[in-house]
Amino acid sequence: VYSVAFSPDGRLLATGSFDKAIYIWDIARAEIVHSYRGTGGIFEVCWNSRGTRVGASASDG
Repeated sequence: VYSVAFSPDGRLLATGSFDKAIYIWDIARAEIVHSYRGTGGIFEVCWNSRGTRVGASASDG
């Protein structure tokens, strides 16, 4: 895992890693609720201010 970011309300956690995966975790249930596969390693994840979207930067641009 290269990057982690809590949602603005603190209920969700986004993680990004060099295996090209982004996972959205429900903190209370300790489980993955969404996953995304990119085309490059994920270096950074962040949430928008409303907590409705996750942005990411990857090794392939």
